[in-house]
Amino acid sequence: MCIKNLYNQVDDSQIPQFLKEKINKSTDLTGDAYFLKVFASSEAASKVYYEQFYKKVFYGGVVNIKLKELIRLRLAGISGCKYCISVDENSALSNGLTSKEIFDAKLGNLDNFSKLERQLLQLAEHIALTPASERADHNLISEILESLSQDEFMEISFTIAILCGMGNMLGSLDLVETD
Repeated sequence: MCIKNLYNQVDDSQIPQFLKEKINKSTDLTGDAYFLKVFASSEAASKVYYEQFYKKVFYGGVVNIKLKELIRLRLAGISGCKYCISVDENSALSNGLTSKEIFDAKLGNLDNFSKLERQLLQLAEHIALTPASERADHNLISEILESLSQDEFMEISFTIAILCGMGNMLGSLDLVETD
């Protein structure tokens, strides 16, 4: 449930230019841009999220975009964020994922993924659902590091952390509809 009277949306004339395209795309995809119009009230935070994280790490970076899309879909499936799921599905399709891969990633059906994809989805689930005091499986990390460089592993880990945090914030602060 998203209570849209808790926050003030930024007036369209005051929205930073870099967010206007995202708001239009969000409206086209989901029929809603509430979160973005509230997030626009912190230009610095929204700029770091979209201009630094998304441009330079998520869509840039050294890790194959398909792996990051799978992880993002799994995390959206865990959080139940309807906004995230809609936007993430569209992006995943644009980046070469099939409808079946999207469905399986959201639900955590890991059987049809490659070994590395399964491992990364398991790592994402662990980080999203487990307290930090419960360390990730040493063997899982070791096996991932056999397939990814440490640079790639840190990028994936950072991506998971940012997306988990944003998902938790959006749902916890009632900025998006969740299941």
